[in-house]
Amino acid sequence: MNNYPSGILQATSPVTSGFYMTGFMPPYTSCQDYMSYYVRYFLLKVMSVLDFKFPDEWIFGLDDYFKYNLFVAGNIPTFYDSTHGFVCQWGAYEGRTLALRPEFVVISNEFFKRTVRKIGEDCVVFSLTPDYCGVYDKVCAYAEIAAQIHQAVKINVINSKTPIVFGVDDRKIAQDMAKMYDMIQSGETAVYSKNNGNPKNWNYFNPNTKSNYITDMLLADMRKLMNMFNTDFGIPNANTEKKERLVTDEVNANNAETGVFMGSVLRRLQKCCDEVERLFGEKYIEVDWAKEVKVDAKANTDPMGDVPGVPRNTGRFQPAGRNG
Repeated sequence: MNNYPSGILQATSPVTSGFYMTGFMPPYTSCQDYMSYYVRYFLLKVMSVLDFKFPDEWIFGLDDYFKYNLFVAGNIPTFYDSTHGFVCQWGAYEGRTLALRPEFVVISNEFFKRTVRKIGEDCVVFSLTPDYCGVYDKVCAYAEIAAQIHQAVKINVINSKTPIVFGVDDRKIAQDMAKMYDMIQSGETAVYSKNNGNPKNWNYFNPNTKSNYITDMLLADMRKLMNMFNTDFGIPNANTEKKERLVTDEVNANNAETGVFMGSVLRRLQKCCDEVERLFGEKYIEVDWAKEVKVDAKANTDPMGDVPGVPRNTGRFQPAGRNG
């Protein structure tokens, strides 16, 4: 939100800025392209953490409109209209309360001609955080690093191809060597060449590319980044670099960290749902953890599962290296 001199708080709806796209996605070539890819990937991943239940009449698209505005911009006003029923619509914020928070929502588009709603009386603003901001900045921060790693992997894989440079005396020999090398690369089991007795014609340079190969480390860094993202946005994960089994206390500690931010978001949204029911007599919107990501420490006492050579986690704290 921007504080304009007129006292109106404004922002641009993310939906009208191109988040609804049609057709196939273009191929990715530059680092900026890959950042766009990861922004979309991370955003969809965050939006799947919480499970929303909307009114049946919202199936024509208001549910998506609600979620994109909520997660990207951080807020979306909802109210009951005599013509359209219970709806959500992007608007500008106007006025200030004693707590220096917006007092009114002004909706003005082709469906509503300057409709003014008072927050807390005939309008409920759903927001992820107290500052009405979304998670788009955090998503972009992760996407930028992921794009850099992705691009580095591509470059390193290309640079890791083993080049062979032959030293020859003239173009004719060079052409012969090229044909011979093509035959070798195509899978010929035996390739014959005329031996002219001059060893200088067979000088070649074959550098050791293994020392420059860091793709495995880059992919490991990508996994660490994904685990950081999952932990930040409430998605259960092991988030450990230990090769041995995890003990229960470590898993529970990670589960607690995982639920901190999105747990506060969920509680705030549930209060908004209760406020809708108080003002309009019906809980039009409900929200809870998605069943795929619900944090349950008791159900995750053995995250490693049955791994050959790794003793099972008994649920008791054990020092590293000690069998249970």
